[in-house]
Amino acid sequence: MIYDVAKIVAEELAARDCPLRVIYGPERLSDVSLTDSRIVIERVRGRSDSYVAPRSGRNNPPRRADCLVAGTATIYARSGVAGARIEEHEAIADQAADLVYVALKTAANQLLTTVEVISAGLLSAADLGLDDLESWPAVVYEIGFSFRRGVNDLIWDTDSRPVQTEFTVETIGVCIVADGNS
Repeated sequence: MIYDVAKIVAEELAARDCPLRVIYGPERLSDVSLTDSRIVIERVRGRSDSYVAPRSGRNNPPRRADCLVAGTATIYARSGVAGARIEEHEAIADQAADLVYVALKTAANQLLTTVEVISAGLLSAADLGLDDLESWPAVVYEIGFSFRRGVNDLIWDTDSRPVQTEFTVETIGVCIVADGNS
C-alpha cells in the first residue's frame, strides 16, 4: 500500500514542478546523505501498524477490522545557493512538506481511504547521529503518517496475489519517476 502511495506522491509532485525526486525506501545505508535533495517514502518497520475497529460495517465481504499502515516521508532539503544558511534549507523543506501533505491527501482519495499525519517536523542533529555537526549542509524533515486499509474476511486469492519466492537487490530502494516507470 505504501508503495502505491509513493507512486501517487511522485506523480503529484512532478505535476506541481517539484524538483525533488521521490524514492520508495528504505534507502541503502551507503546512500543516505545530506548532499542530495530528495523525498524518501517508506513503510515503517518495527511493528508500527495497528488494527482497529472498522469504520464501516460491510457485510459482503465482512469487514473485520481496519489496519492503520504506518509510513514516513523523509524530506532531505538542500539549497543550491552557494553558502546557503539553515533558513534557506528550511524554506525548501517547508515547501516540500506542504506539497507532500497535499499529495498524501490526494493518494488517500485515489485509493478510497483516509490518511492521518501522526507527526511532522525537522530532525535534530542528534536524531541524525550528527552530534558534532558545526554547520548545516541541508535539513531533514520527516512526516509520519498512517493509511487505513480494510481487513475483510476472505480466502487467499492465489491468482491476484503472487508470492515472490526470490528476494533481489532490485526490490529494495526502487526509484520512482514521474512517468510511473521504476
